[in-house]
Amino acid sequence: MITIKTVSLSPDEKAELEKALRKFAAKRETNFDFISSEVSMGADKIFLGYEGNRNIHFTRPRTFIDRYLPKLIINLPRNTTDLFYRLRLSNMSTAVLVLLVIGIAAGIISASIGEGTIEALIYPPGFLFMFALGTLLEYKLSALKVKKAISKYRLLKHRYIEEESL
Repeated sequence: MITIKTVSLSPDEKAELEKALRKFAAKRETNFDFISSEVSMGADKIFLGYEGNRNIHFTRPRTFIDRYLPKLIINLPRNTTDLFYRLRLSNMSTAVLVLLVIGIAAGIISASIGEGTIEALIYPPGFLFMFALGTLLEYKLSALKVKKAISKYRLLKHRYIEEESL
């Protein structure tokens, strides 16, 4: 598993983030590292969630168009003293990345011993570049969904407080 980003949080931010993600997540019973996250859910569900032993995992549901993007998983530690969350590649996306890097290394080795072609040096870095762009796009989409979940949670919380004060 390759961590893309680790974000530090205050205790209040972590609690709010966890509540917001839980509120707008459809719960799954199996880890989604190797299963498809293409689902049709209600409009109020923004994420898929899975509770592991040590972490709570969330991922963005996929449509048939963006299933080719690398899958990012948001990991929130269950331990209340761990004040961060991590964005990481799924196991399948990590395997694709490793294969691309091996392809680049094989191309360089074959070119250095004089048996390779120019295509062996061009295609793997090109695919790696496309993978990096896909990962960046998925990161941006996931960040927007997290912000949307937090803002919807705050709005619901604010409405609830207003109704109780009346």
